Amino acid sequence: MARIALVLFCSIPFAGCGGNSNPVGGGDGDADADTDADADSDADTDADADADADTDTDPSACDTGEVFCDPGCFDLSSDPAHCGDCDRDCGSAGICNAGSCECPAGAVQCDGGGCYDLATDPEHCGECGTSCGEAGVCNAGTCECAPGAVRCGDAGCFDLSSSEERCGDCGNSCEAWETCESGVCTAGGGACDPGLVDCDPSDAVACTDLVSDEAHCGSCFDSCGDAEFCIDGNCESFFNPDFCGDTCDGCDCGDFRCCEVGGAALCVDADACP
Repeated sequence: MARIALVLFCSIPFAGCGGNSNPVGGGDGDADADTDADADSDADTDADADADADTDTDPSACDTGEVFCDPGCFDLSSDPAHCGDCDRDCGSAGICNAGSCECPAGAVQCDGGGCYDLATDPEHCGECGTSCGEAGVCNAGTCECAPGAVRCGDAGCFDLSSSEERCGDCGNSCEAWETCESGVCTAGGGACDPGLVDCDPSDAVACTDLVSDEAHCGSCFDSCGDAEFCIDGNCESFFNPDFCGDTCDGCDCGDFRCCEVGGAALCVDADACP
């Protein structure tokens, strides 16, 4: 009888009897704890990210003593790029003291604005407003061109093989949607497939065909009218003849070409159909 009682007693899950020592209804306690810790960590990370995003966009998120100047918060009493006002820049050599720009020894205030060291500043070299250009350096108040760069008059020094402002020649600048590659303005900057152009590299790549795109016909941002097709890079007018229906059979467009477009016969002023 004692043996039967002992067997029944140990058949009930209980710490101290052989087998699983977890409490009734339990599982892997350590695993649950790890899962909870991971969840808490992820939540903290998300909260920190949200807080950083709020600081960049919400003026009320600035710390005491800071002011919101798009895109962030700044101390206008000491920040040389936002000194006393969001738009006041003390220049490359200036300091901000109690909200006022001050020029240290050796620096000069240019045009009532910021402070610059005319001996070394490439945008104010030797005198205020004298720029050494994209590929120039200022040495003892004199602009010098970096190796491979060319002096383009008063504009300064440029690498004609890669400068969009002076591409291939001092007088040649690229369009906003072009890059300078080996001295040649190239549409798309290599981000698009051959024959396509990225008309706004500053935005997400959106490649288009200047030969047929009504919004960018022949050139970026040259758009066609409501009654025009883009054909071979030119905006060509068209009209819808009521008597033609959906087919060009028997349709007389006169000097225009009949084209079946989108289930309708249209008369297009072009040598080819879209």
